[in-house]
Amino acid sequence: MNVYLVLGLNFLPFILFLVILLLSKVKASKLLLPLLFMLFSLVPIILIQYVVSPLFSDRNVQQYGLLILLLGAILDFGLVEEGFKSLALLFAPSKDISFSHFFIISMLAGLLLGCCESTIYFLNGVKGMLSNTPSRSVEILPVVFLRMATSDMIHMLCAGLCGVFVWTAKSKKINFFPLIGAVFVHGLYDYFILVQLNVFFALVTLLFAASQCRIWYVRIKNNGSTSNIDDAAI
Repeated sequence: MNVYLVLGLNFLPFILFLVILLLSKVKASKLLLPLLFMLFSLVPIILIQYVVSPLFSDRNVQQYGLLILLLGAILDFGLVEEGFKSLALLFAPSKDISFSHFFIISMLAGLLLGCCESTIYFLNGVKGMLSNTPSRSVEILPVVFLRMATSDMIHMLCAGLCGVFVWTAKSKKINFFPLIGAVFVHGLYDYFILVQLNVFFALVTLLFAASQCRIWYVRIKNNGSTSNIDDAAI
C-alpha cells in the first residue's frame, strides 16, 4: 500500500472534523493557535516518553506485576499527554468565543494529536506493511480504521475534558476534576491495550470518556460559564 495513502487515511478524521467546524462558522483564526501549539506539544511528549517508557519495561512488569504497568500507563500516557494538551489549550483564544466553541476546538486539537500519533506509529512500527504486496495492504487497513475509532477518539474526548479544565482556569473558577478524569481515563485505556485484554474493556473506557465529556459540558453550560456570545449559535 502506498505510504501517502496511509498518511492521508490517518488524518481523515481530523480533516472531516475541521471541515464541519468551518462550515459551522467557527472562525479559522480561532483554530490556528491551539492546533499549532498542540503540534508543538508532540516534541516534549515524545522526549519525555522516550526517557520514562523504559521504566515500565517488560522486565519490570515481570518483577513488580501489572500494577507497575498501570502506574506507567497513567503517568507516561495519561499525565504526560493530557498535561501537555492542557498547556497547548491555554493558548486557545477564549475571549469573544462561546464555551461550546472552545470545547469543540479543544476536541479538534486533541484529534489532531491523535492522528499524528497514529502516523508516527505507522511510520515507525509497521514499515514492513507499507509495501505493494496485496496481502500487506489488506492487513493494514483494518488497523488504520480501528485506530480511527478508538485511539483517535480517546485523544479527542480527553482533550475535550482538558478543554473544560482550561476554560474553568481562564474563567477563574478552576476545577481540576476534568483534567484528573482525562489523565485516568487515558491511562486506563492504554493499560487495557498494553495488557492485551479484550477490546471490550477499551471500548468501555471510550464510552466512559464520552459520558464524562457530556456531563462536564452540560454542567459548565448550566453554570453560565460562557462568554457574551450566545451558545445557541453553535
